[in-house]
Amino acid sequence: MNKDQKSAPRTAAGQTTRFPLYDLLLPGEQNAIKAGRLADLLGLKNTRDVATECARERNLGKIICSSGEGYYLPACTNDVVRFVRQLEARARNTLAALRSAKGYIREQEAGNDK
Repeated sequence: MNKDQKSAPRTAAGQTTRFPLYDLLLPGEQNAIKAGRLADLLGLKNTRDVATECARERNLGKIICSSGEGYYLPACTNDVVRFVRQLEARARNTLAALRSAKGYIREQEAGNDK
């Protein structure tokens, strides 16, 4: 293997890591594939399993964009910028809900201490 080639990631047991979702996708939002179709193509039970597989592959370093159109690979840096902004907005919303829930817990615990 020359220095420009990269070996496939390996698990702790030395097995090659597979990226079945990533391998199906094409660059560009215009080529996005809906989660239901991906579930069929990957032999998964439902769209939740597609999201789980996507999370696994993303956690292993694959850049997989998603939008209302479906899942796709970035065709350019702007695709990734848009995706990052989408994730940041989702994270802000999740953190706001978390703050509210924690505030509720604090209030309930303070009320029980009386």
